[in-house]
Amino acid sequence: MGGFFLDDLIRSIVHHVRRETRLRKASNWPDVDATISRFTFFDDLGHLVRPVLTFSYHVKGELLYGSAQGHPINAGRVNEIGEAVDSISTLRVRYDPADPASSRLLNQDNPKIPFDIDHLVS
Repeated sequence: MGGFFLDDLIRSIVHHVRRETRLRKASNWPDVDATISRFTFFDDLGHLVRPVLTFSYHVKGELLYGSAQGHPINAGRVNEIGEAVDSISTLRVRYDPADPASSRLLNQDNPKIPFDIDHLVS
């Protein structure tokens, strides 16, 4: 029984380290304005939904697309979250200079995003 707790603890630590590594790496990438192309939710666990943002941005004249998923949220917050996202006119997106099609949406650059981005699912 104690093994389950230890497994969960190790899994949580690994999750945190991976997330922080991705955030640290992307925070050094250049940023660019982006436009929200689509915002939706998908059913995650019945009473929870996962917000998904699709966006477009230009780098060196090339139109690129990216997406970001949020951590699961209570399904009862869908309208509230949707209204908040609808009020966002521009996003700041970080892109990998070695591969501009690879991008990250960071909460620290986009404080109006009303949910936490999950950097382990994209």
